[in-house]
Amino acid sequence: MSTNPAKLVQSASEDAIKSVRAQFAPMYHLHEKVIELQMNTLSQILDFMGRRMKAQSDFFHSLGQCHDLTKMSEVQSRFWQRVSEDYTTEVGQLTEMARESVDKIAKAAASKTPQSHAA
Repeated sequence: MSTNPAKLVQSASEDAIKSVRAQFAPMYHLHEKVIELQMNTLSQILDFMGRRMKAQSDFFHSLGQCHDLTKMSEVQSRFWQRVSEDYTTEVGQLTEMARESVDKIAKAAASKTPQSHAA
């Protein structure tokens, strides 16, 4: 039985490519999870910045409506109280997002290790 050397080389090359892809698949999956974490975090931060910019704009508008120092003091006090609340809430949300993402990445890494592929 004769075999075509070109076909043997092509078959060996295809097998090698499949093997390399299988070995790099776990890293690609982890990379995907890391990018997902980064995009979710960036989205959350940009959303927060947008809300804060709106609050800042509303604050300046409210200041323009003040006709005495007492009213101005009340507006400023409410604004700074809200700033404190918003930043505290945001830090909590970002912390929770990071914790959940690290858990997902760790689980993905554990399930995609070379040992788990061999099992």
